[in-house]
Amino acid sequence: MRSGRVIILATIGMLFAAALVSCGSPQLAGERGGTAEKVAGSVQTESSYVFDATPISEKQGWALTGDRLDWTADAGQTWRDITPEGAKAANINAVFFANDLFGWVEVTNEEAAGVFRLVVYSTQDGGTTWTVHPMDFTSTHYGTNLAASLYFLDSKEGWLSMTEATSSAFSIGELYHTTDGGATWSRLTAPVAGDVRFEDSSNGWMVGGAAQDDLYTTSDGGSTWRPVKLEVPKEFEGTQTWASLPTPCPSGSESLAATYAATDQNPKSGVGLYTMETSQEVWTLDAAITSPSDLAGTSPTTCTPSGLWLWVQPDGRYVYEVGDKADVSRSPADGTAKTLVALNTATDALWAVSRGGSCNSYKTDCHEVSELITSSDQGQTWDVLTPP
Repeated sequence: MRSGRVIILATIGMLFAAALVSCGSPQLAGERGGTAEKVAGSVQTESSYVFDATPISEKQGWALTGDRLDWTADAGQTWRDITPEGAKAANINAVFFANDLFGWVEVTNEEAAGVFRLVVYSTQDGGTTWTVHPMDFTSTHYGTNLAASLYFLDSKEGWLSMTEATSSAFSIGELYHTTDGGATWSRLTAPVAGDVRFEDSSNGWMVGGAAQDDLYTTSDGGSTWRPVKLEVPKEFEGTQTWASLPTPCPSGSESLAATYAATDQNPKSGVGLYTMETSQEVWTLDAAITSPSDLAGTSPTTCTPSGLWLWVQPDGRYVYEVGDKADVSRSPADGTAKTLVALNTATDALWAVSRGGSCNSYKTDCHEVSELITSSDQGQTWDVLTPP
C-alpha cells in the first residue's frame, strides 16, 4: 500500500439488514428521508435513532437523530441541540460541517399538498444561529423519497446532490453548486443519482446508480463528467460491484474501496482496495481480499489522519490489518459494532453508526436500534456515544 496500512472490520455471518428485509420491512428506517416513527408490522424506531454522525475534531462533532441535530464539544460526553429553528429533524436529508463554525443542512419541506421544497440552512457559529436559503427545486413525489449529499471546500464553495426515488428501481439525480455559502445555487448536470465529493474547485467525484456501481470524475467543477472504470481482480470477475466515494489520505493520495458481492457466475465475495495519486487519474489496485462471508452493498471506508485506511464489513467481530504487501492479519473485536453503516474519523478515534434489531415474530413486531459508537483501538473495542 502507498498510503499506509489498511484495517478491515469484518463479520462472520449474514448482514442484519437482509434479516430485516426478510421480516417484511418495506424500507429500513435508517434510510434517511423519512420520519422516525413506530409503524405496525414494520421496523420500529425511536427518537434517539441515529441516522448519521461525523466528528469534526478530536472533541467536536455532530449527530443526527430522529428528534434533532446534536453537537458535542467534549467527545460525546454531553450534547447540545443545534437543530435549525423551523426545521424538523425528520425532514433533514443531509448535514455537512467544514469546521466547528461553518455548517449546512438540507431540508425538504412540504409547501403545498404533494409539493416539496428544498431548503438549505447555513450557520457561521457552530449551529447557534442559522440562515435559511429556499432553493428553486421542488418535488411532486413523496418527500420521503428524497436523499441528499452535501460537500463544501470552505465557507463559500460547495455542492449539493439530490437523489429522488421515482420507483423501487429508478431514481433521478440533481446536482447544484454554490459559491456564496449556500445563499444561491446554480444547477449542474448530474451524471448519476448519488453522492458527491470534491478535492478542489475543479476536481471531484460522484458515485451512485441503481446498483451503486457508477463512478464518475470531473475536472471542471462538475460541468462535465467522465466515467471511471476500476480494475476488477481476476478472482472477483463476474461479481456485483459496489463503489465508494474516494477518500483523501495524509500521504496526498486518494483511496477507495470496491465491494464485490457473489453472483450466480461467481460465488466469491470480497473487497478491492485502490489508491490514486492526486496528480494522476489512474486507480491502482493495491489489494484484493476474499471475505469469509457474503457481502452486500457498499461498506463504509475512511482514511485516518495517521495514514490508516479503514474498510468496514458489518458486525465487526474481526479486525483485518493489511500491510504494504497486502499481508493480512486478523484480530478479534468485541462484536459491539453491529451492521456498521457509517464510519468517520477526524482523529485516530473512530466514530461509527451501528444498527441492529430483531423481529419477535415473522413480519411483525420488529425493532431496529441505531447507535453512535466510538473506538480508540482501530475497532477492537467500542463505546456508545449515542446522544440523548
